[in-house]
Amino acid sequence: MAATTLLHQPPPTPSHIPGFYDIDAARNFDKSLKSLASPEHPADVPQHITTRMFITLSISMLLCPNDSCAAPAGNRLASSMNNISFANPTLDVLQAYYRNISGYYDTNFPDKPPNLYNFTSDDLMTDNVTLSDQGTRVKARIIQCICMDSSFMWLEPVVGNFDNGTDPLTYNLIDPPQVNTYPVPKIGWATIRFVADNPGVWFMHCHYDRHMSWGMDVAFIVKNGDTEETSVRPPPDYMPSCGENSIYGGAEQSMYQLGA
Repeated sequence: MAATTLLHQPPPTPSHIPGFYDIDAARNFDKSLKSLASPEHPADVPQHITTRMFITLSISMLLCPNDSCAAPAGNRLASSMNNISFANPTLDVLQAYYRNISGYYDTNFPDKPPNLYNFTSDDLMTDNVTLSDQGTRVKARIIQCICMDSSFMWLEPVVGNFDNGTDPLTYNLIDPPQVNTYPVPKIGWATIRFVADNPGVWFMHCHYDRHMSWGMDVAFIVKNGDTEETSVRPPPDYMPSCGENSIYGGAEQSMYQLGA
């Protein structure tokens, strides 16, 4: 004898979700994210800023001789921060910094882009710590940035160009979320604040592996403090010595400028 039954599954909640291109809904959701900001879990938002950086994120192209590369127009795709594209050095930046070995990284990363223009316009130029990361329209998409072993207060995500005169007035300095990954809207910007109190070399990069491999990365060096607890730990005993490690043989700059 067989029996049948009719099962009724309730619809998922919510039954209606925003459209794929509903930017306002996405922005409202982002702005609704808050930290607890309670005595047990305080939101320690830095109030006295000593370093400010305005960083543009973009995907561009490097010119190849005789149109010999596979990207459009025979060029090579590259991504950048402030028109600087990160190139992996032959020696990691942490060892080069700790051992004071020159030639493997530069310390002149600009705190603003070389040219200021309408970063969210369709009509782009042909030449292409509070951080305000501005997405550009070279290739419009949402960029997610992550800083290794560091957390920061995500103050504001906004569509449009950043206005240093008016936009800081809208920052959430009361209960912003504390994150280690934050989105930068396409044709928009986001602001983060953090205290650089973790000595070492920390890698900030795009969350997309492809963008990271193209150069949308930068390394922050946090210098030692006055005590052993606030200083970089020495390398472990089992780490190979210079004589056993061939990567010390040559030098390569860790950053190069797009279009140079």
